[in-house]
Amino acid sequence: GRVQADLQHERRMAELTVARGWLEAASAHELARVVTEQAAALQELARVDSTRVREGLVAEAVGLRTSLEADRARMTAVRARQSEGELLLTLSRQLGATVQAAQLASLMAPGLPDAPDSLLAVETAQRGRPDLLARELAVAEARKRLSAEQRGVLGEVQLQGGTKETGGFMTGQLGVAMPLPLFNRNNGARERAAGELREAQLLHDDARRALQLSVIRARQHYVALRDTREAAASFDARATTLVQSARIAYREGHLTLTELLDAERAAVDARTAHRQWMVDAWMARLEL
Repeated sequence: GRVQADLQHERRMAELTVARGWLEAASAHELARVVTEQAAALQELARVDSTRVREGLVAEAVGLRTSLEADRARMTAVRARQSEGELLLTLSRQLGATVQAAQLASLMAPGLPDAPDSLLAVETAQRGRPDLLARELAVAEARKRLSAEQRGVLGEVQLQGGTKETGGFMTGQLGVAMPLPLFNRNNGARERAAGELREAQLLHDDARRALQLSVIRARQHYVALRDTREAAASFDARATTLVQSARIAYREGHLTLTELLDAERAAVDARTAHRQWMVDAWMARLEL
């Protein structure tokens, strides 16, 4: 029973590990696409500013700054692709099979139903968590070992019998023999078994307390992420509107280069935050 409970717990932990690996790889894949698109947009902007510098429409420093930011964006895109590749390799190792970027589905926001009541969540975990069940079975096993060692104080009962001839008469004898524990009372084995029972009980109590705290913490995290779902859902749309408006305004001369670059960074930060929120929300739901 305890082995089966441990195995079930390990399976659940493996599922969570693979789920996190997939979510992080999918998030990195989409983020790499975002920064690659930004790098392409800044490259185009740098070409436009280079022409404007030659025509005397903007200062040379502006053209240099645009070119510098475009090259920096290209390097950021390279790092993002490298990070994506490393996460895909990690996921492939976890699954035992090669995973390509094209196999990753789009990262979608999870449905987040209402969280269960704290007491109900803890009670459910105490009934269903295989790691706690394994600790309970370990205590039961240790208790049985102690009981067996305590019974081992008395030696095995032996049934004896035989015949003998005395004075020409044949007689039979039947007897029961049991060694008395006057010197060997199995003290060492009993003390070891008692210590193992205390250790198993302490580990069980610690696991029970840790389970209660982990469930409460997981629920709090889930509720906090659920409360921000409406704001997170609009991150991508607001980021797209921001950066498109900023690029048009810059080309028309209504925005400075510094303001445009601030808008570009804000858009990437918003998209990054949105993807990280989706990863966190999925994991919070799975862990709860």
